[in-house]
Amino acid sequence: MTKELKWASIALVALVVIWGINSLMQNRHVTKTGEVFDVEKDDVWEVTISKDNESITLVRTGDSWTIAGNDSLVMKSGRIDNLFSKTLAVKRETMISSNPTKWATYSVDDSLGSFIQVKDVAQKELASAIFGRSSSDWSHNYVRTSGEDEVYLTNENVVYTLNTSPKYWGEIPKPPKPDTTATNPFE
Repeated sequence: MTKELKWASIALVALVVIWGINSLMQNRHVTKTGEVFDVEKDDVWEVTISKDNESITLVRTGDSWTIAGNDSLVMKSGRIDNLFSKTLAVKRETMISSNPTKWATYSVDDSLGSFIQVKDVAQKELASAIFGRSSSDWSHNYVRTSGEDEVYLTNENVVYTLNTSPKYWGEIPKPPKPDTTATNPFE
């Protein structure tokens, strides 16, 4: 091998090594976009939502949902569908911070955020996350999934669905309508 070819080969190997190291360093800064909750609707049997010192638990019983500890309210039609189509389908977009000391700034710490936990039929946690309001952009939220330091901006606002009020989720059942097909005994 000639001296020039030897140096060219060494330079080529060095460039490939530098390129590989650079690629690895850049991959650490790639935002993990995609769904916040990687759960299937049929696997979800319990959803707990907490904010401040209040919480509510929604429990699936067969094909219907109930509010745990509340027997006077029935679920409002569409609330559970909205929970699955909006909240549990929300996507994370841009990573905002990976510094835990900034969680309070984005309202995704334990004291300021809205916490949601999803469990399966065996009470095993499938997913959980803390959502915070964005003060500068009302159409998005901040989100931090449990066990991770990274805070992301969501693709849409879902904090309004994380309501802990039983009256948000349920309503007093309407009394049954009178039977108008019965004959009048006074006729």
